[in-house]
Amino acid sequence: MPEKRTGPMHAADEHRSRLHRRNARLGGWHADKLFPLTTMHWFIWGLAATGKFFEGMVVFMTGVALPLMVNQFGLGATEKGVIAAAVLLGIMIGATALGRLADRYGRKQMFVIEMILFAVFIALLTLSPSYPVVVVALVGIGIALGCDYPTAHLIISESVPSRSRGRMVLAAFGFQAVGAMAGTAVGFVILYENPEIGAWRWMYASTLLIALPVILGRFFVTQSPYWLVVQERFDDAEAEIKRLLHREPQHQRKSFCSARRRDAKAPLTLARRRRDGPASSRDKTSTGPSLPRFLGFCRT
Repeated sequence: MPEKRTGPMHAADEHRSRLHRRNARLGGWHADKLFPLTTMHWFIWGLAATGKFFEGMVVFMTGVALPLMVNQFGLGATEKGVIAAAVLLGIMIGATALGRLADRYGRKQMFVIEMILFAVFIALLTLSPSYPVVVVALVGIGIALGCDYPTAHLIISESVPSRSRGRMVLAAFGFQAVGAMAGTAVGFVILYENPEIGAWRWMYASTLLIALPVILGRFFVTQSPYWLVVQERFDDAEAEIKRLLHREPQHQRKSFCSARRRDAKAPLTLARRRRDGPASSRDKTSTGPSLPRFLGFCRT
């Protein structure tokens, strides 16, 4: 007989499966009606997309800066190849070896730490006095961006409704191309305005103008409610769901089908009130998003 699975992750999966079976019988209840996108959803998505933006920006900016580094440090063909591949090597290491850190320490914690490391290594690269320091800084930048790969995917997937999840994840990763064009354009503009060998330092330093506000913004995103449930921190999960789904003014979506269902149930509701009184628990409705509903509709 197969071994019985245990643990908080298995318990959360079983609970989610029960919710799916129950919700399938309700009919007409969809995630877009229960959890339309809020300001926090878009805030999380924008901050996650910046990680992909920086990846494209740094990789293509290195192509513009490489000839200047060659002249400043007197590099040969091998050294040029190492510099060109250093960021990609770091991305591979970060994405494959460090991706599980978000499971251990939390989505939000890693979301912030990765961008702080990116800014630190960018500053090191800008001030680097020699070729070895340049390589170390570029690999460090790649590791930070590579580690952001799974974290950005998770923080979007575990926060937005399932109906929008695929589009938002793909759109965030599509910002690699936007960053590539921006990195090339910024590099050429800086080189045009400052045609000196040391102009490559200003190219990389320009990324800090975006990275610092992104770091600050990532401190204010919500923690993944699903991760909190896995950690058995249910009260914190409820609080984060309220922050995630909060809107001003409160959203009230009305549809033709829901109105028809309400009208059809009106005689039955009136009869129950006459029988049980106005305080009947059967007529009580939910005043806000609940943890089971959120997990049921946002984790498919």
